[in-house]
Amino acid sequence: MNSKYFFILQSLADLSSSQISVIKKVLNNINKSISDPNKFLFLTYYSTNKRILEKLLEKAEIDDLLPLEKYSQDNNKFAFKAILVDDDTSRLGKSPSLQIKQLSKTQRGLNVNEGIWLTLFNKNILKKHSIDLIDSLYSRECIPTIYSWKSETRLSAICPDVSDFMCAAPIIEKEIELSVGDFKDNVVLEKKIGKLLNN
Repeated sequence: MNSKYFFILQSLADLSSSQISVIKKVLNNINKSISDPNKFLFLTYYSTNKRILEKLLEKAEIDDLLPLEKYSQDNNKFAFKAILVDDDTSRLGKSPSLQIKQLSKTQRGLNVNEGIWLTLFNKNILKKHSIDLIDSLYSRECIPTIYSWKSETRLSAICPDVSDFMCAAPIIEKEIELSVGDFKDNVVLEKKIGKLLNN
């Protein structure tokens, strides 16, 4: 886990040090218990502030190459979610449109906001492949993607039918809404997220 992830989460979500400590401990414990190396759990923060994406990109040091207003925005009603992601490398090289067709009814891809939090939480993922964010759109049909270029991390968009052997779309297998009140105690938080993983 990346310490920068927790610093930015605390800053943008206005959480206390004790709340961040609870989140860090629970994520660490749960991810240690997940046996599949392609799966991991992380926390995302959402805001009704229209500038949150801009602030998040700035703090994450991700260059946005296209106008931000053309990305579809997530309308999540909850401030936080715990998300179980499957980053199975069998999806490498498949076009975004094909990966969308192969989703089951209980799965979805990441949106732009979630993709940024993912790269912050797992800083090594972009060393494996670029991240296609198939639950969001840029303009009418393009798919947002986050990738590394030399020493930079960039947010851009691609045609949905384009395939690249260094691109893949991590899939959300399970997710649960959380509130600030869930971060008071690590036992309570771990129990709540544990129910999600066991269902």
